[in-house]
Amino acid sequence: MIVTQAQRKARNLVIATLLLIALWMVVLPWVGGLPGIREHIQSMRQQRIHPDAMFYTELE
Repeated sequence: MIVTQAQRKARNLVIATLLLIALWMVVLPWVGGLPGIREHIQSMRQQRIHPDAMFYTELE
């Protein structure tokens, strides 16, 4: 079976998309559940700061 360059590009796009979905749906929630990260998120929410809406330019 001969695989064309367009098919390779499509396959690579699908693989990259699946990896991004796995990162977003598995790895990031796991990191957010780690004790240190969870405590930091809770303390920021108590201060009415939404950590998911922060930008690096807002950090001091």
